[in-house]
Amino acid sequence: MCSSGAVFQWRRVPVAPLELQMFHHAPEEASMASGHNVRPTSWVTVLLIVVASILLGFALPMHSLPLAISGGVLLLAGLIVGGVYHVMDDAY
Repeated sequence: MCSSGAVFQWRRVPVAPLELQMFHHAPEEASMASGHNVRPTSWVTVLLIVVASILLGFALPMHSLPLAISGGVLLLAGLIVGGVYHVMDDAY
């Protein structure tokens, strides 16, 4: 009992198994891109931005202006491709 005199009882709430919560389709139909609106332009955008980040990551400690410029150009290209092809619309 608590101070107000009320008695609390714990009860179990039925929950679906974890496998059913995570997958909304049959496992045999599952593929990497089956549940998303994935387009090749999305992958190109991600690749450009990741490579640009790696180049900029090396350019900073190495004080390399050519690496910094190439990383900046790739980053700008990735942002432009992402904006032109509306990559953020792929999430939904």
